[in-house]
Amino acid sequence: MILLSIVMLFLLFMLVGMIVFITLLVQGKGASGVVLGVLFLGFIVFVLLLRFSFPWWPIGLRHSCYVAKNEDMYTPVILEPFDFMTKGISASYLPNLEYWNEYSVGIRLSGGDFPEDFCYNGKIQVEFYYDEKLIDTYISEDVVYHKYYRSEGDKLKLVNQKVGLITFDVSAFRKYRDKLKIKVSVIEPDKELKAYGDNLCLYIGIDRLL
Repeated sequence: MILLSIVMLFLLFMLVGMIVFITLLVQGKGASGVVLGVLFLGFIVFVLLLRFSFPWWPIGLRHSCYVAKNEDMYTPVILEPFDFMTKGISASYLPNLEYWNEYSVGIRLSGGDFPEDFCYNGKIQVEFYYDEKLIDTYISEDVVYHKYYRSEGDKLKLVNQKVGLITFDVSAFRKYRDKLKIKVSVIEPDKELKAYGDNLCLYIGIDRLL
């Protein structure tokens, strides 16, 4: 359906291009005028195709375009306390997924960082709903650790800033993006997280490309 729409749009502008070509030719604008007219129309078609097909660009290219525009996109859209230690507990969120990008659902601390050797041993389930209808379900399997060097005095210490549990591409939910509800549930708790107490937070946001 998407490909058909793009093809139809392209054919429409090809038709307009032929009309412009014939009009310039009839008015005696000469070869140079015809070429300039066609090139200008071709540029418009190219820009429009890029604009409307943006959600289907490769994720790395989409991400780079936002970075190039200096968009402040790394601020989490959701950052709230969450109990990762109680089996069966869940919470639902209605995030503002503004960017056509990959978002992560994960863990971070309200203050401080996880140690370098931190390892998450639990399991969460993330469900996506639209108008109370279940669209898709993700289970945390390939955990991503976002490490960086933190300055401590005259030394640098490697720490984990946050832990990405699942990642999803907004373009996969393009029809539902504006009203997409995300439900996060604990399937298997990680008791080791008890040491962090009330500092545990769930975040939904865009991570920097590793």
